[in-house]
Amino acid sequence: GQAGGVANLNFRPGSAWSASAIVNVSEADTICVSSSVSTDVIVDITGTFAVGAGLRYVPVTPTRMLDTRDGTGGWFPIHGAGQTIGTRVAPPSAQAVTGTITMVRPLDRGYVTADACSGSSRTSSANAASGAVIANSITLGISDTGQLCLRASSTGQTLFDVTGWWVP
Repeated sequence: GQAGGVANLNFRPGSAWSASAIVNVSEADTICVSSSVSTDVIVDITGTFAVGAGLRYVPVTPTRMLDTRDGTGGWFPIHGAGQTIGTRVAPPSAQAVTGTITMVRPLDRGYVTADACSGSSRTSSANAASGAVIANSITLGISDTGQLCLRASSTGQTLFDVTGWWVP
C-alpha cells in the first residue's frame, strides 16, 4: 500500500539503531519497509495479533523493574558484556510483557537482547553507540514465573520499565 507518512525510526549514520512498531499487514500477509535514504534494514518479527481468542492486555502504572545504576531489580553496579540478568517484570499469570528497555552509556557500541529466559533470542531489543542513552519499547513473551532476561553485548547500564502485561 501507500507509505503512512510517519516514521517508525529516525537514525543517524554510523551506528545501528532499533525501534519497535506495530503495523498492519496486507491481504497477502506482507509489510513494506521504505527509507528516505539508502541504508541497510533488518526486520525482526517478534509476534502477531489475530482476531479471536488470545491474550488480553492489562495496563499498569509504568514501573521501573530493573535499573543496574541503583540495584532496582536486584542487580548492581553494572551490566557486564555477555552477561544475562533475569528480573521479575509481571505476575506468574502473565504470558507476555510490554515495556521499555533503556541502554545507558555502554562502553562500546552494542545491543541488549530480551527473551523469556530461554536464551534463544537472536534479535536485539535496543542498540546504542558508545556513551549513548537509547530506549526502545518491546512486547514479548516472558517465563512462566513472570521473568524477563536481558543480555548485554557491551558493558553499561540497563533499565526496564513495565507498562503492562498480557494474560489469557
